[in-house]
Amino acid sequence: MMSCCSSEKKHHQIASRILIDAQKNIRHKLLLLGPAFAGKSTIFKQLRRIYTNSYTTNQSRDFFKPAIRACLIEGIKILIKEAQRTDTELSLLGMKYASAILELELNDSLSPEIGQQIAFLWNKEPTIKLAFTNKSKFHLDDSAAYMLDHVERISQNDYLPTEEDIIRVRIRTSGVVETKFSLNKAPFS
Repeated sequence: MMSCCSSEKKHHQIASRILIDAQKNIRHKLLLLGPAFAGKSTIFKQLRRIYTNSYTTNQSRDFFKPAIRACLIEGIKILIKEAQRTDTELSLLGMKYASAILELELNDSLSPEIGQQIAFLWNKEPTIKLAFTNKSKFHLDDSAAYMLDHVERISQNDYLPTEEDIIRVRIRTSGVVETKFSLNKAPFS
């Protein structure tokens, strides 16, 4: 019980300090550190979404479209290759679709027709689902299942990423990324 109360007291002290600093117009810096795939960029995107409304325009959402589609193509290609390594086989139609998809480059356009082929593999081919259940044995982005579940929407010509799509897509970052926002009138960068 003591740690609970001391934790609440410490939280109150920090919140009070932020308010005092805000009145003095002191800018806070928030630095996110961690290894690859730790979620630093995801936290950063969530902060931007909550405190700056930066994903509200179509132009800002369009920026993420190629990365979302590349994540989708990469995910299904990894699953196809892993499925091919097992003793189970795809159906004849599944093999046809898989062959066409394996020829895609990550920056290729994603047509509704290709989206339907990917959806078929993801939803109708047990071999692909079996490969997915064994994902701990190979590297597959955490967002792959989400992207594959929404492939038909994402592959539409008039597709505009949702906030959830933006938060879930993995974009490799390097260097320093900075944004400015306010929390309880205290400026952060």
